[in-house]
This record gives sequence, structure tokens and C-alpha cells, in this order.
Amino acid sequence: MEEWQTEEDLYMDILEIECVHGAGDLENECIEITVTKNCDLKGFLLGVMPKLHRWQYPSHIDTAIWLPVLDLKRGNELLIWTKNGIDTDIDNTSRWQLFMGHKEALWGQGNSPILFEIRRYVASIPGEDGIPVEVSGGNFDSHSDHDAGRKVS
Repeated sequence: MEEWQTEEDLYMDILEIECVHGAGDLENECIEITVTKNCDLKGFLLGVMPKLHRWQYPSHIDTAIWLPVLDLKRGNELLIWTKNGIDTDIDNTSRWQLFMGHKEALWGQGNSPILFEIRRYVASIPGEDGIPVEVSGGNFDSHSDHDAGRKVS
């Protein structure tokens, strides 16, 4: 029997940002995220979206951080701290703390966290002769040098 995904399944959020604690205070600043579907964080970007100006969304993201390879289950909680620290599994099952290692707060002055899931990408990298070469890949691993799978013709 063939399985079909409904439109609702295709657009279901995998990670939900619940709130930003301690915005503007580096020592207490952290993003609380709930996992709504089993996933691996590999391929997710956490971005800093500047505050709205006259109700217009900005045309850029100030900072983007690749999230690490980490298998998460539905119902897990993820705390992403702005400050430096050691990534830990708080209770050995469902609560994780990750640390970005920034020296300044990111979420003050109206900046907002935004999550992206990158399933496929195209990038331009220096080729052997110094001329940029376009590459594409999927299942992105930000820690892998050979993720840029194949050349685009």
C-alpha cells in the first residue's frame, strides 16, 4: 500500500521557537525550542532577524548559525544559549542545552530568532584553478568537507 503525505504533513513545523529568555542579557539569554516531530538538527540554521521597520520585514539575516548534528524526538526541549558553554543533555533523555559561544547578546533591540531547514543548497566555491565552481548538495552537514556533493552542469 502506497503512503501519501497530506499538505498538512508537508508543512508541519518540526521545531517551534517557544520564547527568548533574558533577551539582551548575555548571561541569561537563551532560546527555548520544542521539537514537534522526530528530527536531526543537521541542516537547520538559526538566524538573527533584525527588528521590523515600519512593519516591513528586513531583507537580510544578521547572523546565521548552523545547528549541530543531534537526533531529537518529538516532545524534546532544546535550550540554545547565546553565551559560551559546553553542550549537554540535561536529563539524559529529553532536554538539551547548546551554546553558541557569542561574546555579546543577540536578541536585544527587537531582534528575533528565526529557524530555517535547509534540505538542498547550491553554493559557489573556489575551484582548483581559483575560478568559482557551483556545487549542490542535500542532507547538509555543516561539519563535512565533502558535503558539496556534485558539480552543477
